[in-house]
Amino acid sequence: MIDNKIYQEIVEILSQREFFAVYGAIFGIGISWIGNWLLNRQQYKLRLWDKLLDKRIAAQENVIYAAKLLQSVTALGGLDESNNLKRIPIALLSKDNFDNSFASFTELTQINSCWLTLAAKHEVNFIQDYLVNVNEIIRKLPESELEKLALTLHVDFVILGGNLEKIAYSFFESGVLKFELEQIKKWHKYKPKITYERLYATELYKNYISEK
Repeated sequence: MIDNKIYQEIVEILSQREFFAVYGAIFGIGISWIGNWLLNRQQYKLRLWDKLLDKRIAAQENVIYAAKLLQSVTALGGLDESNNLKRIPIALLSKDNFDNSFASFTELTQINSCWLTLAAKHEVNFIQDYLVNVNEIIRKLPESELEKLALTLHVDFVILGGNLEKIAYSFFESGVLKFELEQIKKWHKYKPKITYERLYATELYKNYISEK
């Protein structure tokens, strides 16, 4: 027969083994659960970011379409004072054309505007203010003088559209890879000093606003 003391030691050893086995199993389950939780959390973040990225890309693409709208020109035939072909923005072919183009520009740049980069918001709002001034001038301008206005502002429209397009494309060059959003609370317009400097450089200001 097994000595009682030895028997107690065997029972104690078995109990300890059972304890460690149970403890190990619980510990393993806990580690597995934490690992799965972290993995699911990361996958959720990636799925969420994927949806946000789709919205940001769509917003930037709309800005590119808006930029193309400004840059679209048509030839009138003949040469200007610099012996270049007379070209004007399609948006300024008529008052109706401008109204439609202005409405399209506004719609394109305001849809999902909260997902635009801060640089794009700055440029979009500057152009919006510029177009508001153009609208005020066109509203009071006789139809017969519209062609002169269009020829004068051709350079502005090309430059503004080009700047906007460049800013929008910069998102695809670098911003699209950033897993962060810019703060919505940041001011959506250029500082007044920059706004005025750029406005004063436009043909609109030189030929139609400064003369008032």
